Parts: sequence; C-alpha cells; structure tokens
Amino acid sequence: MIQPIHICALRRVPDELTEAARRLALQERPSNAGAKNGEDRLAFPIQRMWKPGRELRIRFLDGTPRIQGKIRDCANEWPRYANIKFTWVDSGDTEIRISVGDGGGSWSYLGTDNGAISQGQKTMNFGWLNDDSPDDEISRVVLHEFGHALGCYHEHQSPAAGIPWNEEAVLEYYRRTNGWDDATIRSSLLEKYPASETQFSAFDKGSIMIYAYPAELTLDGSSVGWNTSLSQTDKGFMSRTYPLEGGMLDSFYTMEIQDPPLTSQELTKRANFAWDFQAPPFIAIGLNYIDADHERNVRVQAVAEQVTTTSADIRLSHWSDTKAYGLGCTWGTFAVDDPEIQGGEFSTSEDHPWWEPKQKTSRRVAFRRPFSSGAPRVVVWYKMLDIDSGKWWRTMALAENVTAEGFDLSVETWGDSILYGASVTWLAHQENRKGLVSGTFGTGDVRNERLPQLETYGRVDLPDGMFENAPKVLVALRRFSVENSENLRIKVGVSNVSADGFDWHINGWANSNIFSGAADYIAFA
Repeated sequence: MIQPIHICALRRVPDELTEAARRLALQERPSNAGAKNGEDRLAFPIQRMWKPGRELRIRFLDGTPRIQGKIRDCANEWPRYANIKFTWVDSGDTEIRISVGDGGGSWSYLGTDNGAISQGQKTMNFGWLNDDSPDDEISRVVLHEFGHALGCYHEHQSPAAGIPWNEEAVLEYYRRTNGWDDATIRSSLLEKYPASETQFSAFDKGSIMIYAYPAELTLDGSSVGWNTSLSQTDKGFMSRTYPLEGGMLDSFYTMEIQDPPLTSQELTKRANFAWDFQAPPFIAIGLNYIDADHERNVRVQAVAEQVTTTSADIRLSHWSDTKAYGLGCTWGTFAVDDPEIQGGEFSTSEDHPWWEPKQKTSRRVAFRRPFSSGAPRVVVWYKMLDIDSGKWWRTMALAENVTAEGFDLSVETWGDSILYGASVTWLAHQENRKGLVSGTFGTGDVRNERLPQLETYGRVDLPDGMFENAPKVLVALRRFSVENSENLRIKVGVSNVSADGFDWHINGWANSNIFSGAADYIAFA
C-alpha cells in the first residue's frame, strides 16, 4: 500500500451561483457553449475555459514570503505552454485568490468559475503546504490546482480512463486515509465525467491532473505513482486549448511562446480566418526555421489541424529524442473551390515505411480538375522532415513536368545522407492570376554552393504592374545542404517588401555550415 498523501477535492460553485458562473463562461469565451473537435487531450470541461491571451490576476491572502515564492515559481510553469498570462498582485480585484497553510485541504475552483466567487473569498487553497514542504510535493500540488484553475478536470475521471476500480477497496481506503464520506469518494474518483461535458482522448497516466492510486485499489493490479511535473500531454493540450492567435496568411515561431530549448514537443497557434468559408479551406504550410541538435536525428513538423470554416490550429512539433531549440513555419489559406488554385500534400510514407529509406521518392500528382489556361505555377514546401544526423543533412523537393493536368513531385536526398521521411505541401495556381505571383530563390542564384556560407542574401524582382502596394510574401524551405558536425540551424525570410520586389535571406547562425538552400515564395495582393 502506498503511503497516504493529501489529495485535492475539486471545488464546485454553490448552487445559487451555478447560472451566474455559466453566463460568465459564455461571456468569457463563446466557444464554451459547445465542444470543438480536437481539443481533446486531457479531460476538459466544455464550459469553463478562459479566453486565449487572458491575463489572470493572482493574489495571496496569507502565507510566508518563502512559500508564496515557491508556489509562484511552480505555477508559472503553465504559461510557458499556453497563451495565458499570470500577473501576481498584492491588492485589487483578482481572478484567483490563494490561501496557504490553513489545514483545510487543497482545492481550486474550475476555470472561469473562479470569476463567479466574490472578491472577499479565496478561490484556491493549499491547506498543508508550508515553508518546510518538500519541493516535489509543492510542485505536485501547485501544478495540479492551477490545472484546475485553467479548466482541467481530473484525468482519472476522464471517459477514456477505463480504470478497473475495486470499488469497495477504494471506498474503504479513502474513508480511512482521508476521512472522506462515500459521496465525496465517488465524486472525486469513481465517477467519470460525462462525455458530453468533457473533451478527452487517450488516458494519460503521466498527467499532473491524475491522482496516484496503488495496485490494491484496482481489479487488474494497475497503479499510478505521484506525478510531480507536467507531462508532454499536459503541455501539448494546454498549448492547443490556449493557442496564440494568428491570421489566414501568417507565420508561427516557437520563440513567440517559449524560449529555447523547447521543453514541449508541440506548440500551437490558431489561424483565424477573415471570413467564413463555404467549406473548410486548404492550408498550404511549410517550414521556414529549424534549430535542432546535431547529436540526435532531426524530426520536425508543421501541420494544420482542426480546420473548420472559420479557423485552424497550426502546430509545430518534434518527436522521439530529437532536441529542438526552435521551429518556425508559414501558411496560406485557400478556398477548396477556387477555380484557379489547387493544393495538396504528399508524404514519403505513402510510398515506403521510414525504416526503409530511399534516396528518391516520386509521384505523379493529378490535379482534381485541369487548369483551363495551361500549365500552372507549382510551389512546393517541406512540412515534415525526419533526417539522420549521422550524415550531412541534404534534401530537396521538386515539381517537374508540369502540365494543365498534373506534375511530377519528387522528394530526394543525395550523397550518403539518409532521409527517413518527409512530407510536402504543394500549391498550384494559374500563371496569369492577378495579384498572385510565386517562384523560387536560392543560394545558387548569388554564390558558389560548393563552399559553405553562414548568411546569403539576394533580391527578387516582381512583375511590373502586378501589385499596386507591397504584397504579403510567404516563404518556406524546399532544399538545403548543411554539414552535420554542428547543429542544424537554417532560416529563410524576406524583408524590404514593395510592389516591385523583396530582399530574401537564407541564413544560419553560430557555427553551422550551410552549403546550399532554396525556398519557394508566394506573393499575394
């Protein structure tokens, strides 16, 4: 039997405040009225989320400066992964008010419910924490309660949990160790939250939001220990739930929310569309910034998920043992029924598994409908790369033999480089479309690519009369060759954009050795 340790009981608003709390949640964030498919990593209440970007003011009601500082340090871990701001104040109105060390248990109200509680009352309690509490106990309790304050339910009560409880053993154990009555035990452990009231998916035994439980309390002998830090699921889910806000033609860099190195394997920015589409649009997305450690394989990705008629989630991620310091991407949003624009994606996994790498993977892409004015322009961007770091990083994506009906798409490497996998986005548009120009630029345009150079600059001149004002220019990588003795650091971007053209750069930094690089661009009126 594990050593009994204090655990929290989620605090509900009094019955007389239920309707006021509900109105407050809807006012705070209209989407609290219903679930969005995909915000589903932790058990999460539909109706209690704060608005992304919200500043939450927090005040201590008591406690020594020492324990207050420790609580503050632990709580500030959450905003590293979410577009939410904690502001600690000594006076004035606040959303969260904390009492410490009164012996009354540890608990918090749920998400926006905190706003329904009068300013004279506490909204969070740390009943057993004090100056002598171990750091891991403070971390466990504080992260858990602030998870509730940000809207998270208990993970062990998720509809996906499926824990085979031995109910009689559970009841006896918590009667004895916590002095709880049966109703409290059932509401805090045994009862699952209704699927209609939560957003959930796979059960996460590593979540900070789960209670520890010993094998004696389950029918199959399964157990969970005390988690004292945020899991990757906790971090990723919070980034999805409180994303940064962006637009239809935009970019996202992990540095906007987290300093390097990245301690979360995924971060999210929401693309909000300027108008409602008739159907979910196509989003062309590409990588334009990679900073990854050279001692581990480089596995990085940019993806658009949860695409609706009004928004999409743009996600930057890495996986396995890859150590990423920073990632960046750009994207454009296009109606799927636009007669002059078509787009799609291709992954090498459609041809072969990652453990059977090939130097070249090709596919004939057929357009959904032929272009009426002849062969279109085709832009190709990398959106995912999985490259061995034991060899040079060399990779290239090409669109060739373009006709009105389709084109040949290839993803390849050369020399002794090993490309385990790659995904690309392609975008085809009518050559003479007003206010839309695309093309390619690269280091080979201005220098010898057989010699490394840390920074390379050039200029693209746009067609005369195509734009009346400076266009929006999106760029992402389609080729690079970088020596692998130092970290992979490469970024592509533009500056000094006018109606006549723009300056471009393909740069590394520190001691990276860039032999070559190329990018495709799209310029929009």
